[in-house]
Amino acid sequence: MTTTHHSFVHIQDDGPHEEEHSPKQEVLQTIQKINFCIPRCSACKYDMQFIEGDIIYGDKWYHNSCWKDIEKIMEFVPH
Repeated sequence: MTTTHHSFVHIQDDGPHEEEHSPKQEVLQTIQKINFCIPRCSACKYDMQFIEGDIIYGDKWYHNSCWKDIEKIMEFVPH
């Protein structure tokens, strides 16, 4: 049986049903099933939050504040 709820599609068998899940629980279960990988900042190693101003350089992600620190260091390195 396929049902649509809160713009998510759920596929269920018609067997015995356990307790109902809240929409938040359903979203968390869906995210776990997707196995979505959130990149980490290459400088500080914390998860990216995808805020305006964050930087992707090549295949590496940086928080805006971490990137600014890197730029300061690069100014002092002789070319």
